[in-house]
Amino acid sequence: MDNIYIRWYYGYKNFWDELLLLWLLSYVSSLYPSATIYIQSDKVWRLTTWIKKNNQYIDYIKNLIFVVDSLPIFPRKWDYLILWWWEVVTDARPFPYNWRSYLKHFFWIFCRSFALYWWIWTIKKFWTRQLYSFLLSRADSIVVRETYSYDIASKYSSSVILHQDFAYDALNNIWSIIKLSQNSWYVIININKHVRNDELKLSLGAILSNHLDKELYFFPASVWSDDADIDLLDELLMLFPNIKLYDRTKHTLKETLNFIQWANFAVAARLHVVLLLKHMDIPFSPIFYQEKVNRILQHL
Repeated sequence: MDNIYIRWYYGYKNFWDELLLLWLLSYVSSLYPSATIYIQSDKVWRLTTWIKKNNQYIDYIKNLIFVVDSLPIFPRKWDYLILWWWEVVTDARPFPYNWRSYLKHFFWIFCRSFALYWWIWTIKKFWTRQLYSFLLSRADSIVVRETYSYDIASKYSSSVILHQDFAYDALNNIWSIIKLSQNSWYVIININKHVRNDELKLSLGAILSNHLDKELYFFPASVWSDDADIDLLDELLMLFPNIKLYDRTKHTLKETLNFIQWANFAVAARLHVVLLLKHMDIPFSPIFYQEKVNRILQHL
C-alpha cells in the first residue's frame, strides 16, 4: 500500500482516544511500513498541534503522517481506507444517518479496499442489522478490542482479529520511554454531562466521604466537544469548593500520565478514563451511564 487513509478519528476530544491514535499509527506502521498515512479530521489544526506536541512518542513511527480535512471519493489500487470510529454504527443513531456516512465511501467499500477498527454495539434494529451485514462482510479485515464485539463480527466475517484494548499498547510504549516520578497523593474526579443529576451529586458525596482530607482534582477528559466535561467545573466547585482543575490540554502525555499514576483514588464516568485507571491498578469507583462502559469492563 502506498497510501493509508484513516477516517472518523476525533481523538482531540478525549484523552483515551489520543492514546488510541498512537496505537493506530504504530499498528498501521507495522503492517505498512512504507505507506504514507493520512488522517481525516474536521479539526485539522487541533490534531496537527497535538501530534507536534507529542512527537517524541511518534518518532518511532517512520511513516509520513498528514492531517487532512477530506479523503478521495474514488480509491486507487494503491490506496487503503481504515474506518476507525466504531460508534457511527449503533442503534442509538437514527436511520438513515449511518447510510449517508457510508455512501460517501461506497466505492471503497465496493472495492473491498478497507478495514474496520471497531467496537460493535448490540444490534436491535432492522436497518442496523442490514448495515452490519453489508459492511462487516465486505471488510478486508476487522479489528476489535473485546470478546463481545469479536463474537458479533465473526458471524459476518472470517477476517476478525481480537486485540486487547488498543490504547494499552500505546500506553505501554510510552511507559517504556518515560520514567514516572511520584508526586503528592490526591483524588481524581472525572464526570460528564450524561451523569449530571441530583442523585449523582449525592453519590459523589458518599463516595468521596472518606477522601475529603486529600486534594481533589477534576480531570475533564473531553474538553473540545459540544458535551465538554470541563463545563461541569462550576457545579463541582459548589459541592467541593477546594477542587482544582487539571487541564490536560496544557500538558504533554508524559505529564498527564504522571499525574494520573499517583492518584490515591478516582471516580470516573468516561470509558477511556475507566480503562486507564483499571490498567494502572488505581482504586476507583466507576459511574455507569452507557452500555459500552459496563460491557467492556465485563469482556476485557
